[in-house]
Amino acid sequence: VRHVEVSGNLHIPAAGILRRISIVPGTPFNPAASRADLRKLYGLGVFQSVQVDSRNAGPGLVDVTYHAKEFPYVSAFLIEGVKEGLEEQIHDLLRKEKLDMHPGTPFNPSTGNKAALAVRDFLRARKYPNAEVDVVPQVNGNLASVTLDVRQGVHMELVRVDFTGNKSLPEDELRKQMKRTRAAPFWARWAAARG
Repeated sequence: VRHVEVSGNLHIPAAGILRRISIVPGTPFNPAASRADLRKLYGLGVFQSVQVDSRNAGPGLVDVTYHAKEFPYVSAFLIEGVKEGLEEQIHDLLRKEKLDMHPGTPFNPSTGNKAALAVRDFLRARKYPNAEVDVVPQVNGNLASVTLDVRQGVHMELVRVDFTGNKSLPEDELRKQMKRTRAAPFWARWAAARG
């Protein structure tokens, strides 16, 4: 390897990226090592895409370029469609689940979708069974203004449970079972929904 460079990076310094890769000048080029470097760079969670390109640089020499496209950075994060008290509870939930999106951090759409699911499940557990939440990123260049668009729906209380078709257990036993059953934690419901 004669020369190694990084292109396409906007926020992350090339020196920081080069420290994380194993291909260095003066060593033999190893395609397996370059693929491992790609996985390592993707694992940082700040890149939409990373590619490696090697070019002939003369007899026995190769120049290597890592092309990196960063996720846009969050310029603003808003929660719309809920009152201030509930908005603060949602912010607390997102902090607790490590799904909050701060200005100046990369916006990974996967994290945004997980945040929307967490908020939806949070609202449904608080008697808003028809709650829906969408992530709405507005990307302008390398910046993204991210909004969680919340439609909480109607607050519904469970008033009565009727059992029909049951012949083997008395109703009071079924009601006791219902009282002992707890909702699954967020991560278990999320995993089950993903199949």
